[in-house]
Amino acid sequence: MGVHPYWYEQPFESTTEATLKRLQQRVFDAGEFNPVIAIPKFPFPNGEANSHGFRTIEEVVEESAEEGTRSILDIECFSGHQAAGCTSIISAEMCEFLFGTMEPDAALVRDRLPVSEAWNELDRGECLHLIAKNRAGPKIVFFWGLSFD
Repeated sequence: MGVHPYWYEQPFESTTEATLKRLQQRVFDAGEFNPVIAIPKFPFPNGEANSHGFRTIEEVVEESAEEGTRSILDIECFSGHQAAGCTSIISAEMCEFLFGTMEPDAALVRDRLPVSEAWNELDRGECLHLIAKNRAGPKIVFFWGLSFD
């Protein structure tokens, strides 16, 4: 089917790991993943829970093993370097290049991420993230990546 980009934002929890888990639960609850939706739409809405028939995220990942979920559900770990199935924090150099600063605020990331060269830095199955300041409240973690298929 071809590779598909995805991106999300999630209020920062106590850790980046906790933030990722909360985001994955939100995506699971809403049913915004393959095979429920062949190609999920982004940016991801804060939708209502969807009755999709899966009991766990692990069940979804297993069912979608050939094509992937085309979502953040495919991300299983954090890594110090870019790797399939993992998320890694954006480098300071890449952040400066993409956003013109090493500490972008959430509004700047929302504005530039969908049209930036950030996608050129990824291979299939990889994900990057950054923590952005948010004038309106808690910090926001942005995750973006490319699907496996």
